[in-house]
Amino acid sequence: MTLNYYLLPNRFDSEARDYTTKVRRARVYDLDAFITEMVRYHSTHTEADFHGSFKVEMATAIRLVQDGCHINTPLYSIRPTLRGRVSVNGASLPPLVANATISPGPALRAAMNSVEIFRLPTFSAERSAPLFYVDDRTHEVNKIITIGGRGQLLGERMRFDPSDPNQGIYLIDRESGAALQVETGGSIDPARITVLAPAGLVAGKSYIFEVRNILDASGDLRIGRLVYDVVAQEPT
Repeated sequence: MTLNYYLLPNRFDSEARDYTTKVRRARVYDLDAFITEMVRYHSTHTEADFHGSFKVEMATAIRLVQDGCHINTPLYSIRPTLRGRVSVNGASLPPLVANATISPGPALRAAMNSVEIFRLPTFSAERSAPLFYVDDRTHEVNKIITIGGRGQLLGERMRFDPSDPNQGIYLIDRESGAALQVETGGSIDPARITVLAPAGLVAGKSYIFEVRNILDASGDLRIGRLVYDVVAQEPT
């Protein structure tokens, strides 16, 4: 087992001698692909078996964490958290937001200690990597974008500078190639961006998500695309 990594120049100081490291992503596994991989190594279990077990595990973990419990397993640990500030009189503005944090368990940490680490010979030329679009209305993943609605674009290295008109989130019309810049809501996080779907999308048309940003001190504009088309749909 080997982790390949590359160097990223210091984006704040082009003259700096130190660099940050980034592990090169080998592949992204969604649940179906992950279960298919499990079946390869446990042939006595079917995909339906694993899907059923996962649903039970997920439902149980969510219920316990919602109730304030911590879960510690060999693979992972989960604990509930709160985000927000409370004033001296007990008021919370804005309201507190409940969340959860997941960290590696002892078995995973021990296993990672035995992994070989290899530095790739070149600096990163990677782009942003949008991986999933979740439509807030339908909860469909990488399938639907609701016209005038909201959704979550999930991925890696997606942060961009909103003051730069060349950077941002775009929807590309699959048929014509026309690009439509998309507004965002909330913070612009490298791994998660709230998308405000334009009202001008055409129902039934296919669009491609595109992230345009600058990742390092070189100033080069890089473009990453979601590999799945999303189809515009009127809200019902």
